[in-house]
Amino acid sequence: MRTRLLTLVASLLLAVTACSSGSITGQGSRSDTRRDTTSTGTPQQQQAFGYGARPTGVDYQPDVVVVGGGAAAVRGATDDGLTWTIDAHAPNAGRLRVGSVLLMTSIVAGRVVALTDGAGTRRVTIAPVQLNEVLRNGRIDLHRAIDPATARFQLVPGLQIGPSTPTKDDLPSSFRAQAVTATKPLPPPSISPSFTIGEWKVGLSYSTKKIGATVEHNSTDGLKAAVDMSFKTKNLSIDGAYGVSNGRTTSSGFRINGITGFELGFSVGVGVKKDLGSKKVALLPSGRLSVTLPPGPETAYLPITFALKYKISLSFALGGANATLNGLGEYGLAGPIGIAPSGDVLAPKVSVVRSLTDSLAGLSLAPSGAVFAVNIKGSVGVGPSLFNAGPNAGVTVAVGVTYGSALGAPLTLCKSVFLNVDISGGASVEFDSSLVGVLQKVLPNTKLEFGLETKKRVVDLSSVTPKIPICGA
Repeated sequence: MRTRLLTLVASLLLAVTACSSGSITGQGSRSDTRRDTTSTGTPQQQQAFGYGARPTGVDYQPDVVVVGGGAAAVRGATDDGLTWTIDAHAPNAGRLRVGSVLLMTSIVAGRVVALTDGAGTRRVTIAPVQLNEVLRNGRIDLHRAIDPATARFQLVPGLQIGPSTPTKDDLPSSFRAQAVTATKPLPPPSISPSFTIGEWKVGLSYSTKKIGATVEHNSTDGLKAAVDMSFKTKNLSIDGAYGVSNGRTTSSGFRINGITGFELGFSVGVGVKKDLGSKKVALLPSGRLSVTLPPGPETAYLPITFALKYKISLSFALGGANATLNGLGEYGLAGPIGIAPSGDVLAPKVSVVRSLTDSLAGLSLAPSGAVFAVNIKGSVGVGPSLFNAGPNAGVTVAVGVTYGSALGAPLTLCKSVFLNVDISGGASVEFDSSLVGVLQKVLPNTKLEFGLETKKRVVDLSSVTPKIPICGA
């Protein structure tokens, strides 16, 4: 089905004046061509900021300003990834105006909403743009293996929000979020980051064998939890397709190949004399795993970034004081995941490798339950921090378990497990609805609008043990 998602559209007070004045007239195709700066910068700079854009040979939109110098001309960024300090002497830096579209690298790319000058530098605040606001005519046809050695995780602490209640798309409930902002520089990319979101400790990892997330909680409210969710991988690769003609998107598709399974392990409980009742939480790590790619025929000669984002949602309903619940299960996933250029949903075939139902164990005076959900979304395109503009696709795996009470165990011990898999994708800049509040503060002149994405539930499985009426079979 087609669902709405939030996208960003720059609604600038000065944009109309700037464009109508004739001061922004396709500088991207008339740039300084004395040297090619797409590969300028050290490998570390290119991992952090992306490869430089080509000044010629690309059919850019008229208001695009290609600033030369590549990653080497970047002097720094704020911790929200939206304000960049660049070398004022970089080719075409002086042509930037509020309302123009800056294209410097695959990451330093967006519509200029604020601009100030310093000693030899220009400080530019950008709002994310759609890919067809950068590219007027062209086609991306990307087929690329993803090498873990080239991937880095970029945290964006200035857009980190605190623990929140999951949305109805994550777990059924209302949704509110508290912004947690800071004013520090953007930290350098890392390989396997770990950080805290409120009282939750989150670890993210990526290797040749898995894309993983771990969550731990041990606080005064009595909840003790250790959760490990991972997508198993083998020869991970991506296919990205995007076509634009006269500024109109004509086709889009994105798929992830090489995800071979999903594994879940958990151990949760409540402390002495604590009755947790129910607890729901959504954890949105403010960052992305990324691989920067240089311009070439398969990227429409744009510098682009492959980005992968995570979201974790959890729900616990433990049966009274001192209750515990633990389990370990594994599912096989065979086939590509994503959205084909035709719009068809690409869904994997699912098999049970290790039965979670058989492994469920615990102790409580009343029935206990939990839901564990993780979403990963991949994309290829251009844009800052959390806002990659281009074809994208994601997969959400949600596993729910229930476990009977110890009081009922002499008669029968009921156990049940459900598995849902959702596939989503589109071509717009997308971001989680929980970021709306903090973005409105960072980009007050940016209008939030709804775009469209395809979303479909492709797996809905359940199992009950034993299969008798009292257990709901």
